Amino acid sequence: MATGQLPFDDLSGMNYLAYLVTSTKPRYAKGLSRDARRLLNELLEKDPEKRLGTTGDIRSHPFFRSIKWAELESLKVPSPFKPEGFSPEDLKATYTGPLPFLENPESEVPPDDPMVLQEFSYVNSSW
Repeated sequence: MATGQLPFDDLSGMNYLAYLVTSTKPRYAKGLSRDARRLLNELLEKDPEKRLGTTGDIRSHPFFRSIKWAELESLKVPSPFKPEGFSPEDLKATYTGPLPFLENPESEVPPDDPMVLQEFSYVNSSW
């Protein structure tokens, strides 16, 4: 996530991953700031009713205190990171057709899709 590492350790199987996500606390890199840890903990809250984003606007979280949202939305803020040697033209070779998840965003994900974890069926009604 924020550190380039998974917040849960073991990926030995989807069932075990589901167990880790639902039953254990994530571990973070030592150098992560207090606000970043708090943000991740609130985003990874097990109870969907208490999870950040359900209980209020994540923009008000202290982690984002330096963000000027109106300027960001109006594209007046320069990107904090620009990959070297990259241009939008580079994407043309990678993405040659329509992205399947954009074709019909209202469609249901098939229950037999291998990426679906049956234990995670919650969808906030306001989304």
